[in-house]
Amino acid sequence: MPDALRPAVPRVPLSPPGARRSPGVVLALLVTTLLALLAGTAGPAAAGPAAAEGDASRGPFVLVGTGGLRAEDVSPTATPEIWRALGGWRALAAARTSSGSAGGTGGAGETLAVAPGLDVVRSVGASTCPADGWLAVSTGRRAADDRTQPDCRTLVEPGADGRVPAWDEYTAAVDGQDFDARPGALGDAARAAGTRVTSIGPGAAIAVSDADGAVVGTHVDLPTDPAALGTAVRAALGSSDLVVVDAGSVTVDGRTSAGAQDGTPGADAHAQQVAAVDARVGAVLRAVAAGPSPAATDVLVVSLADSGTTPHLQLALGTGPALSTDGDASDGTTVLASSSTRQPGLVQTTDVQVTVTDALGIPVAPEVTVGSAIGTAPSGTHGTARLHALVDVSEHASAARPLIAGFYVFLVLANLLLYVFVVLGLRVDARWLGGAGQWLRRHPDGVLRALVTAGVALGSLPVATTLANLVPWWRAGSPGWVLTAVVVGWVALITAVATAMPWRRPLLWPLGVVGGVTAGVLALDAVTGATLQLSGLMGTQPMVAGRFYGINNTSFALFATASVMLAVALANPLVLRGRRRAAAVVVAVVGVVATAIDGLPSVGADFGGPPGLVVGFALLTLLAAGVRLTWRRVLVVLVGAALVVVALAVSDYLRPPEQRTHLGRFVDDVLHGGQSAVLTRKLGQNFATLTNPLALVVTGGVLVLVLVLGRPLRGALVRPAGSPLEWLTRDTPLSQLGHDAPMLGPGIVATTTILGLGFLANDSGILVPATGILVALPVLLAVYADWLLGVRSRGAAAPRPPSDGSDAS
Repeated sequence: MPDALRPAVPRVPLSPPGARRSPGVVLALLVTTLLALLAGTAGPAAAGPAAAEGDASRGPFVLVGTGGLRAEDVSPTATPEIWRALGGWRALAAARTSSGSAGGTGGAGETLAVAPGLDVVRSVGASTCPADGWLAVSTGRRAADDRTQPDCRTLVEPGADGRVPAWDEYTAAVDGQDFDARPGALGDAARAAGTRVTSIGPGAAIAVSDADGAVVGTHVDLPTDPAALGTAVRAALGSSDLVVVDAGSVTVDGRTSAGAQDGTPGADAHAQQVAAVDARVGAVLRAVAAGPSPAATDVLVVSLADSGTTPHLQLALGTGPALSTDGDASDGTTVLASSSTRQPGLVQTTDVQVTVTDALGIPVAPEVTVGSAIGTAPSGTHGTARLHALVDVSEHASAARPLIAGFYVFLVLANLLLYVFVVLGLRVDARWLGGAGQWLRRHPDGVLRALVTAGVALGSLPVATTLANLVPWWRAGSPGWVLTAVVVGWVALITAVATAMPWRRPLLWPLGVVGGVTAGVLALDAVTGATLQLSGLMGTQPMVAGRFYGINNTSFALFATASVMLAVALANPLVLRGRRRAAAVVVAVVGVVATAIDGLPSVGADFGGPPGLVVGFALLTLLAAGVRLTWRRVLVVLVGAALVVVALAVSDYLRPPEQRTHLGRFVDDVLHGGQSAVLTRKLGQNFATLTNPLALVVTGGVLVLVLVLGRPLRGALVRPAGSPLEWLTRDTPLSQLGHDAPMLGPGIVATTTILGLGFLANDSGILVPATGILVALPVLLAVYADWLLGVRSRGAAAPRPPSDGSDAS
């Protein structure tokens, strides 16, 4: 598989003691380092298409929209026209060379060569109807028709009044959504710029209508014959700057749209619809190739909707000077790309409008659209081989989607079973346990070893699902079983390392291993383009169209929690030896690196994460240094966190618009008065997660653990003899753990702070702390059990005196 196309991973080619540190010093280290790193963020965003050099041709631009057409549908027999356009680039290049000019006339039998890509059509709902896709082109944002009906609306040609049927219903539906979309934005902008427009077909009329629903320019009803469509396109090319064509859709599951009314349900109907769309696309490509200036014409063919209620990545094709930003789209070696995804080969429907307006020089206010112009990126291969790589990307996403819900159910249930084991297994005085309780009492070391192994294994499960994408499991005949085997293998490896050499390893070794591996993998992945997380069980899902790069909310929860675990494990031995200054430096360095990776626009590009990371690690640094926390110091930390976030966002905003991430776009929204819609939507999404089953189950599990196990733990802290845990602790009070691991308490404080602020700042809400708990709590239980094993091997020991500075912990 070509490097530029990798959506996941490299794959087999398709082919001082008692010291007190000032909080100002701590913040200076954190903030100064981050601001120094920001100096390197003014460059271009990784993986985004380069800006075109020179004056690009100002048209014409031909936009062909369809729906339900996937890369998997393309083959020499099913879609001969598209196949020829993908593989016949050599013949076209020769024809253009022999013509001696960029505006040479192609032969009547030529098919324009194109660069392929995958379009993410996710709109408002889980699946996208044709009307939704065309509304996204019109608005430049997520927008959708009324979704109270189970089927998609049948698109109808404009009436005699020149207005789009049901336009008022469209606008009412969009007004009720939270994406600040403005139907008619493209049409209004084209009219204001004096752009000559021709639309062909009902969906095209939606795209180029003004805010009142009146079609801008000339409209032609979609011909039933592909040859007639080609004639209409050739005529439009001579008189229009923008030609928009609705080529119909491929539909299943009872959904309807224009251009897909014939045929019967089933595979034959699907093949007929695919063939019909291919014939229309071919007719348009041939018309452009035979037109007055094929080499100067931009063509974008994009599937804007799903074929049914199951979402999929859709096909996109493009060629022309405006699209050729990093390699000629017609030379057969490039794929479509957009800085909105930073994943070569992946574009979004929300990118279409800005692509058209940029190519034609149509002025559009920055607040209108959220997309980025579509361009090209090198693929490392040529011809139809590019398609095979894209099919692999699509199949990966489709294979992961149905497994995600089951994985989360398993993950939550496994954690709850661990909690139940701790509650019942450690309190074996419960009479109803009977013989099982007696067996456990006779094998305390075995119980503790099992708890260590189970806790480490569960804590390493999230990162194992990310590492699993190193293996192309989705290509197997039974991808779910293969993925399970790969994940189990990674869990076993990490668990073996974390539990190795029990007689030599430091107390917090398991915490450091799981935290270090998790944070390290996610950090390296974010730096290299977030390819491992793409289509991972706990990673970014392309079909959701939320994040394609950097660190998303789930990854933030895992990364932040793991980073604290690593910092605590590294600093704990230093604090035990009285080297608190060194411990504080270690924690601060980990915090700076973690915050930079999470927040820098060119890496993690996370807006909601840095506040929690800065506050949490600043508190952890102060506690490691032995500094008492006061409200003034906490206030200084909060102000510092706010400054870091503002610096990150503004630095991103200062980059060119096409290179900005959502950090810079939020600053732009604030400057243009659009922040209220963004904040309202995120706040609504945040509180909506309070009813999420994952959050409820995880929170319930923690409450059960605290309420049921809390009383015996509190008793064992000060009165080990006679407590239900006496059979395990050998009269050693649990408070001894705080002396053996003085950084454990501060680590819990820092983690709680980070996840709490993450809950408030991210639109994933309660899922942020819930996800962090899934990593931290099992490993903390493993550390507790591992400590008890050490206590038992040494025999009962008198409590140690507190180490220097332990008052802070």
